[in-house]
Amino acid sequence: KIFADNKKVFIMGHRYPDMDALGAAFGVAYMAMMSERECYIILNPKEITADIERVLEELKKYPDLERIVISGEEAVTLSNEESVLVMVDYHKPSMSISQKVYDVFDKIAVIDHHRRGDEFPDKPLLTYIESTASSASELVAELIQYRSTRKTQIPKFITTSLLAGIYVDTK
Repeated sequence: KIFADNKKVFIMGHRYPDMDALGAAFGVAYMAMMSERECYIILNPKEITADIERVLEELKKYPDLERIVISGEEAVTLSNEESVLVMVDYHKPSMSISQKVYDVFDKIAVIDHHRRGDEFPDKPLLTYIESTASSASELVAELIQYRSTRKTQIPKFITTSLLAGIYVDTK
């Protein structure tokens, strides 16, 4: 329903994203692509750790996926009333990569594995919080499993990102 009712899907993890936030973001992007929706992953180039830098270097081998990674400023420009923001690996608005981006969206979905705190978006369209899950990437992989078919070929970069997110958060 989230994808059916919106033409553009913007995905944002927490500030200084780790592999779980990035893996979950690419997984949600894949689901949006399966639904033939325009999608974007929001990153702040000033908040990239060495691990994420290596992933972004590898991403250069996948130009179709690389082009969906945008800045918060680009997200604000591209968003409209037919857009939804999917928060992955966090649910506290104050932890958003960009508060400005968060504030632009009326429609928000949350996919997180952290215990819900007091700070939370007002009236999210979807809340998928499972604190017993090892990672947000695990939750997204589960969602993909329900949407995919045997004919569906998930790009290697996305499956590797999801696995890395699960691995890093599971330790």
